[in-house]
Amino acid sequence: MKKITAFFLTAVIFAELIIISGCSQGKGKKLQIKDINGGELATLQSISDGRTELEGNDRRAYLEAVLSESESAVAEAQGCTVKKAREYLLKNECTVYTAFDDRVFESVKKAYESRGIKELDFGCAVTDLQGNLLALYSSGSIDGNYVNFATEKTPPYSSFKPLCAYAPAIENGLADWSTVYPDSPIKKIEGENGQKYDWPVNATKTYTNENTSLAYAIKTSLNTVAVRCMQTVGVKNSLDFLESKFGLTLDFEKKKAELYGEDEVIGNVALGHLYEGVSPADMAGYYQIFATGGSYRKPHTVLKICDKSGETVYENKSEEKQVIKSSTAYIMNRLLQNVVTAGGTGENARCEGVSVGGKTGTGDLGNWFVGFTPQYTCAVWHGTELVKNNACEIFSEAVSGFDNSAKKNYPSCAEIKKAAYCLDSGMLFSEKCRRADMGYFASDNIPETCNKHN
Repeated sequence: MKKITAFFLTAVIFAELIIISGCSQGKGKKLQIKDINGGELATLQSISDGRTELEGNDRRAYLEAVLSESESAVAEAQGCTVKKAREYLLKNECTVYTAFDDRVFESVKKAYESRGIKELDFGCAVTDLQGNLLALYSSGSIDGNYVNFATEKTPPYSSFKPLCAYAPAIENGLADWSTVYPDSPIKKIEGENGQKYDWPVNATKTYTNENTSLAYAIKTSLNTVAVRCMQTVGVKNSLDFLESKFGLTLDFEKKKAELYGEDEVIGNVALGHLYEGVSPADMAGYYQIFATGGSYRKPHTVLKICDKSGETVYENKSEEKQVIKSSTAYIMNRLLQNVVTAGGTGENARCEGVSVGGKTGTGDLGNWFVGFTPQYTCAVWHGTELVKNNACEIFSEAVSGFDNSAKKNYPSCAEIKKAAYCLDSGMLFSEKCRRADMGYFASDNIPETCNKHN
């Protein structure tokens, strides 16, 4: 009798601990999560704050995002708390239909594992061009605790330049493909040792001290040009652009600019040293605009939620938003395709038979490559215990395993003119110019013919 009583008390205490820890149980009820083909992704009898029910599941990164999205969707639809939404999902034996694509997931996982860098933290997100998150993959931990690095925010570094500086500049007619900027230091800053240093510093630690076209600067990731372009755009205008177009609020940078002036925060924004950072899932979403002709849909995992009777509880109806002009998107697309050509920082991201564009990012807290194809966007991040950036190679191998169609192309744009330009002035080529290249220009922002060589 004493044993039975002790067992009963232990069970009660255990149940109370579950409630206290924020875990909802379905008392035999099950929540089903299905992939894009209707296959079973997971079946859960409980949902906890810490998602401990997902331990050991290699699809945990994606399932965590599904649960968070499902809870929020049901809470909004039912006008209840997240805790009540969890209970609802289990009590009503709901089925969550997602965009998860097993082929994409396995390709990402294989690409990461083949690099032999399993000791590095890793996060990757893949979307299609309708904002559906097809896969999230994460590996690694912090202090022994699981972290979803596919949704964890870290500084994006140079992969942020196309979003914060170059796209806004082209969109507003402040720059074009051939605009030239001095590749030289902008100012001196004082280091911790009291010595003065040139700033900003390029990755090569060198400067050409010559005029450099925007196209070449993007291809080789020159920090000098990114900051000078940001000066033209203005930090406040850049932050307003990011907030109004993507809903991205950079409160730290905005407040710092208000208190101390734009010069004190221009490097943080132009070079992607963001205080709160952004996640691979976010970056994959933002880069849609360069492959879709300028439109954006917020990334999502959940397509639909139904209860046990088949009634639809929630259906994702993400709105398409035109973020930049089609001409801006076309030019940025071509500029970012140059990054993966020979001599570009992302040349190792090339995929045989697939048209790829994208941008690298490297800093103390991680290495990035964020890229796109005519069907997908893919953001790759890994930790920096190794000096070499492996993100390009991981991107290339992963994307090569996706379902790539040769019939898919990027949107065309009638408002684009291809023309030769002078590499010295950035103006259209004349017979007196000595050095020239080809570029793409919006029909309403075409440079004048060069007159610098009379």
